[in-house]
Amino acid sequence: MTYDTGALENLKELELLDLSQNKLSGKIPPQLTSLTFLSALDLSYNNLEGTIPQSNQFNTFSNDSHRGNPRLCMLPLTRKCDEVGFPLPLLGEDVDSLVDGISD
Repeated sequence: MTYDTGALENLKELELLDLSQNKLSGKIPPQLTSLTFLSALDLSYNNLEGTIPQSNQFNTFSNDSHRGNPRLCMLPLTRKCDEVGFPLPLLGEDVDSLVDGISD
């Protein structure tokens, strides 16, 4: 994300954080997991990438909190990460391209 996470980290009693559709990019900073009062988080439709932090409140947010960020992976998303922390290709995509090649 391309904003000052230090300012958010100090908002210890923040309950709702909506950063959707803000053209944010990069990884979700692990400092956001210190916001333990968060009951709702929306990071959807940005350009976020990498592994979703797995700590505190982040374990309670649904897939909808992260939709529209195709380079994010890990729970709550069904998209698995590789060892570097980037999404693995979806199995359906690989199978479709293989089938298309065979039918030609």
